[in-house]
Amino acid sequence: MGQRSFSPWTFTPGISDASIYPNDNFNLATSNKHICIIPQVESVKGIENVEEIAAVEGVAALMFGPGDYMIDAGLQLKLSGEPHPTFLAAMGRLIGAAKTAKLPLFGAAQTPDMIPMLVQQGYAAIAVAFDVWGLAGLVADALKKGRDITKDLAGTATP
Repeated sequence: MGQRSFSPWTFTPGISDASIYPNDNFNLATSNKHICIIPQVESVKGIENVEEIAAVEGVAALMFGPGDYMIDAGLQLKLSGEPHPTFLAAMGRLIGAAKTAKLPLFGAAQTPDMIPMLVQQGYAAIAVAFDVWGLAGLVADALKKGRDITKDLAGTATP
């Protein structure tokens, strides 16, 4: 509990009924009622201690950080192909710790192709879009569409 987490992105005028102004205690009171501790395990040492992490009172779920784990474990970063056995073992250990502690799994699908695997492994929440990646994707798609339209219109302009 505390005086923190005034997030104007959580309560948006026109979308939610709450004020976003700092002198309005709605944000702080609401944040304090919805605290959720979800450790993101993303290192070799974290996986070595994942059973102890999962057993901490108040932990609500576990999350795996695949990219950071691969870097820490010295594995090649890749989004496709067969995952490295060390990576699979780490994921398996995290999943086992979550099941033993009766905690849901949270994770991220780095590509949509990963979603079936995460669902089959029992993930309760899967992030499928990320702020920077999502915005970059929107811009890239808009630029491609604009270029395609411009190519289709080449030579059709009237002076």
